[in-house]
Amino acid sequence: MKQSCIFCDILKDNKNIIYQTDKVFVLFDRYPRSNSHFLIIPKEHSPHLTIVKDNDLSETILLAKRIAQFLGMNSYNICQNNVFGQIINHFHLHLIEANESGNVLSEEKDLDQNEYEKIVKEKTLLFRDLY
Repeated sequence: MKQSCIFCDILKDNKNIIYQTDKVFVLFDRYPRSNSHFLIIPKEHSPHLTIVKDNDLSETILLAKRIAQFLGMNSYNICQNNVFGQIINHFHLHLIEANESGNVLSEEKDLDQNEYEKIVKEKTLLFRDLY
């Protein structure tokens, strides 16, 4: 039996997506470590970096770059986990804006559903001008 993937389900339902291209979509992290913590995700399901198609990988990292430039991020982290620390078995990047000291929150912020939906709406409007 095929395992369910939350990212594939979100894509299928087109829910909480703040930006997308033909190959990649962007979410605001449900448990952010900063006010600008995004997940950049290839639409095609690939559990690990080593099996992501090259063109999907290129578009994913280029979109991370474009978002960082668009938002004027001076300090940020780009994170990716394989197996160790990986909670969702669908390759994705975390783009996390850091503070002036280069730090992000050590603990995830647990947003309630209303707060999360408000942020998603704000980020969706903001990202209309991304390209």
